[in-house]
Amino acid sequence: MNKRILIIGGVVLALLVQIGLAWFFWSTSEPAPETADAEAGAAGTGSEKAIYHNLRPPFVVTLPYGERQFMMQADLAVVAHQQAAIEAVIRHGPLIRARVITYLTDLDPERVQDKDGKQGILDGLTGVINDVLKTESAGVAVDTVLFNNLVMQ
Repeated sequence: MNKRILIIGGVVLALLVQIGLAWFFWSTSEPAPETADAEAGAAGTGSEKAIYHNLRPPFVVTLPYGERQFMMQADLAVVAHQQAAIEAVIRHGPLIRARVITYLTDLDPERVQDKDGKQGILDGLTGVINDVLKTESAGVAVDTVLFNNLVMQ
C-alpha cells in the first residue's frame, strides 16, 4: 500500500512541476497579440515578416566541363517581405523556371564548389527572378534566393 501511495504522489508531483513550468514559459515568452500590435503601430516601422516560397520541383541541369559533364540539382526557395511578390513568383513560375534553368546551365562547375561562388550564384538567381518580376509584375521583387539543397555529381 505504501508503494502505491509513493508512486501516485510522485506522478502527481511530476505533473504539477510540468504544469508550473509550462505556465512559466507561456506567460513570459511573448507579449499578448494586442500588445504586439500596439507596439508595432507605435513604432511605425511597418515591416512585415519574411515569407518563404519553395520553387518546386528542384532544378536539375547538366553542366559541361571539358570532356566531362556534371549533373546539378538545386532545390531553391525565394524570400520576400511582400505577399504580392510571392504571388507574382507563383503566377510567373514557368517563365521563372525557364530563366533559372538557363542561368544554372551556364555556370562553371568550379564556381558551384566554392563558398563565395555559391553566394554569387544566389545573388545572380535573385537578379534573374527580379528581372522577370520587373517586366511582368512591376513594383514587386524578392529579397533573396536560398538553397534548400544543392547536389552536384
